[in-house]
Amino acid sequence: MKMLRNSLLVFIQAVCLTASAQSFFQNEYLAVWDRASAYTLEVAEAMPEEYYNFKPGGEGMSFQEQMVHITQNIAFLAQKINGEIPVWGGVNQGKLLDKEEVIENLKTSLAYVTQLIKDSEAITLHERITFGGDDVTKEHIFYLMRDHMAHHRGQAILHLRMNNIDAPAYRGW
Repeated sequence: MKMLRNSLLVFIQAVCLTASAQSFFQNEYLAVWDRASAYTLEVAEAMPEEYYNFKPGGEGMSFQEQMVHITQNIAFLAQKINGEIPVWGGVNQGKLLDKEEVIENLKTSLAYVTQLIKDSEAITLHERITFGGDDVTKEHIFYLMRDHMAHHRGQAILHLRMNNIDAPAYRGW
């Protein structure tokens, strides 16, 4: 009887800790994602449309390609989290998008992740998956999304500066 009681207590504690961790993620990470998303949109909006195809040279991506790549990567990584393949208008069909379409796709993809975060109770964040040959949690994929977006947003900021366009002020915590 004592063993059953102790097992039940351990189970209840595990359930409470998991619920607490998911609640923490929803509350804390959502705010971080919202700031990163708003900053990315500011960068996309700062570039005049006539420079959207600007490429600094070599094999690098144009400004437009940087922004589209962010949305494509979000779709790819979101699939790792929930198994669904989201498609934003024109992005996955190879169509060249204008500034307005790029920004609309960015908004759609960023909002999609926001909803995934809000729905994270339905996602087992600590479920382990194989990604890039590594054993990671689904929660890790959310952090990878943000890091990838920051990487390409940084490259886009360089595009702005190379065209003498003021980059939006950094949004930290």
